[in-house]
Amino acid sequence: MPTLTNTGLTIDTLQEILDDMSGSVQGDLGQDYDLGPDTQDGVILGVVAERLSIFEGQLASIVMGMDKDQSSGAQLDGLASVIGASRRSATKSTISITATGTPTTDISSRRVQYSPTGTIWRTPPSTVIGADGTVDTQLIAEQTGPVAARAAPTSQWAIIDTLAGWTGVFSTIDATPGEDAARDPELRQAMDLAVPCM
Repeated sequence: MPTLTNTGLTIDTLQEILDDMSGSVQGDLGQDYDLGPDTQDGVILGVVAERLSIFEGQLASIVMGMDKDQSSGAQLDGLASVIGASRRSATKSTISITATGTPTTDISSRRVQYSPTGTIWRTPPSTVIGADGTVDTQLIAEQTGPVAARAAPTSQWAIIDTLAGWTGVFSTIDATPGEDAARDPELRQAMDLAVPCM
């Protein structure tokens, strides 16, 4: 039987469960009662013992999921939410650019490629080339995390979603890198800060 103490949960192995059930049956029906694996009763005991072993394993997972030092992934997210903490979401890199072309050309949500690395970036909504034939804006990386790009001339940027009236892009400063989603150790630290005594 599973035992919960102040040191944690102790569960039985499949063999321990089977031995305990066999001992109970033979205690009532006699030590000579045949519970071999090939007998009908032995097969039934084996099936029941296996199901109980699975149940105990699931119970252990639930108990471990209530301990921030043992839980992970979605379990840890759920535990964090109870105390008002949350995993830092992934963010995307951005880079300031100037786009050139024909005035009033709408280049909203169009993709460009930073040629040195092959990374893909996108213009934000409501991006329209101004009366002077340029528009200053920020490209947003398609992927989350620290996607790099440098201040670079038009020759290092390729327009993927080509459009009449859009002639080029050049970046004016290096990209501001995005972040990956917080990993489990980082979330545990955030939980410690939210509840120092946890």
